[in-house]
Amino acid sequence: MQYKIKDLPESERPRERLRNKGPKSLSDAELLALIIRSGTENNNVLEVSRQILTEYNLEKLSNASLNELKDFHGIGEVKAGQIKSLFEFCRRFSQNSQEKAEKIKTYEDALDYFRPALAHKEEENLAMICLDSNNRVLNKDIENSIIAKGSIDKVNVEFRRVVKKHYLVSISYQFSDFLDQSSSVSSSTQCSRFN
Repeated sequence: MQYKIKDLPESERPRERLRNKGPKSLSDAELLALIIRSGTENNNVLEVSRQILTEYNLEKLSNASLNELKDFHGIGEVKAGQIKSLFEFCRRFSQNSQEKAEKIKTYEDALDYFRPALAHKEEENLAMICLDSNNRVLNKDIENSIIAKGSIDKVNVEFRRVVKKHYLVSISYQFSDFLDQSSSVSSSTQCSRFN
């Protein structure tokens, strides 16, 4: 007979451990168990979580489709949606954090900038970052920064694609800068008319 979570000593239950020791004290399986909340008739939620994490590491789990997640016994549409939503929320948080780091001064800064968007990709991606003269990022949409996608271990790209992408980013930045300047001139002109 399988044990239930409530059969565990209180000190070993994920929810109680979270409350008493904080989230860093929990294993990946315990964290996942808190997300999906319930198990099956034969397996408690911790066992279901362990089965998932035995087959999928965190990176693969973050890229799993709803249908792939629903292949696990005990994971239906709602729980699969909870798992997908969790990873999307984490991606958005990472992207938001990275957008705050506006300047790229070193190779490590560039890695930190691209990591949240590209680390989970299963194929190689060539992405380009365009900076202004103060090392501020011009092309903030990382998905649009991808120039080429390759295979598992390589990516081929024509030089003209790099030049074209740089040209488009540069033109769009100059145009948006021009619009910002013209709108401030326009608003100051309007203000002077009312004075």
